[in-house]
Amino acid sequence: MSSLAGPDYKAFWECQKRLPGDIATPTATHFIPALLIKKGGDFPDFWKQSMTFPSAMKGAYEAIRKKSKAW
Repeated sequence: MSSLAGPDYKAFWECQKRLPGDIATPTATHFIPALLIKKGGDFPDFWKQSMTFPSAMKGAYEAIRKKSKAW
């Protein structure tokens, strides 16, 4: 019966490798409202309304984004 060695937590937390000193600061990304919803298509199988699903969800996404900025 062989035993598998688990993760080396001590080595991980001691961090023998140093991080680079010149890490670039990330730039702001362009926000696309409801991107994942839009990737699903205008009329997914479960959606039976005449309005497209992304159009219906756009208002909800905008409200959530505005509310989260207020926090």
